Amino acid sequence: MTMVIRRRLEKRFGHKLPATPLWHQPTVVAISEHVAELLSAR
Repeated sequence: MTMVIRRRLEKRFGHKLPATPLWHQPTVVAISEHVAELLSAR
């Protein structure tokens, strides 16, 4: 399931995501904050 979520996020935001942060941030809020940080760093 983690792979599906990661692929969908990568497709949606056009940014490669490593698999491990999704395991270390197991909530939707934590994942969304992490993705927001990645996008703002662009």
